Amino acid sequence: MRPIIIGEPTDLHVAAVATAVRARGSEPVVFSTSVLENEDYRLDERSLDLGTDHLDFANGQGRGWIRRLAAPGWRRSVTLESHDGAVRSSLITLLTGLIRVLPVEWLSPLEQLLAADNKVIQWQACVALDIPVPRTIVTSNRSEIPSAFGDRLVAKPLGPGSYRAEDGGQRVVLTTGLEADDDRLDALDGAPFIVQERLDAESHLRVVTVRDMSWVYESRETTALDWRFTEGAHASFEYSRAWNPVAQMAIRLARHLGVGFSSQDWIVTDQRVVFLDLNPGGQWLFLPRRPADATEAIAAWLTPDRAQE
Repeated sequence: MRPIIIGEPTDLHVAAVATAVRARGSEPVVFSTSVLENEDYRLDERSLDLGTDHLDFANGQGRGWIRRLAAPGWRRSVTLESHDGAVRSSLITLLTGLIRVLPVEWLSPLEQLLAADNKVIQWQACVALDIPVPRTIVTSNRSEIPSAFGDRLVAKPLGPGSYRAEDGGQRVVLTTGLEADDDRLDALDGAPFIVQERLDAESHLRVVTVRDMSWVYESRETTALDWRFTEGAHASFEYSRAWNPVAQMAIRLARHLGVGFSSQDWIVTDQRVVFLDLNPGGQWLFLPRRPADATEAIAAWLTPDRAQE
């Protein structure tokens, strides 16, 4: 069966992998909730027809990669109890059902992908694998924060990193550095937050893994706590061969979590490396292009019958 990519056709990462798949002689089927929303489809026990694409289940097992189920912000403003909310829920149910019933081997299976996105699961996986992480606690009460964490802390949301405010505007919840006596810690009474000791980064590492392969990129110019929201930080990363132990730990972590692709953030601090975060559907195209990188690795995995051509 043809390779499947779950994601928006206009997403740059989806488009890059789809182009690499086509270069290997295969035509991928690309869809997400919004594609299902705008295309005619028919699913029966033998096949799926989606627009002009036809997938015959009798053609054997295919391979697939899940980038994102939906575009960021897709139908986010709808009221859950409304008709539009019911449509949104039904489309997500259809897509997740398709992912589970299609005869497809997924680079990252849906259940593992969803679990790996949970910061508590990432944290405990690092503990199990003896991978260094900042001292961490999840709490809804500031009095539970250990004094051993010191006066300089980091708070980050356990749930969504953005939400729609009462005025209709979009709010982004950033990873925040604060002091132990900061009044903003009173917000823990509303929702659980992750609180960590604050470590000063000498450099930031972005590690991309595809199965047993990994690429490490380093930035020494990003001094912000969360470089993703710093202008120009994305362009400061350079490919590095100096962090092979980190590359191997990143592969072990992704394997432990059951995801075939990951984009991970680590820091170098006080001559040691510390894991911060893993995104099972993260970005890599902003990083310097290598002769072989995640784009080609994902495309090669999706088209195993083309490996020798």
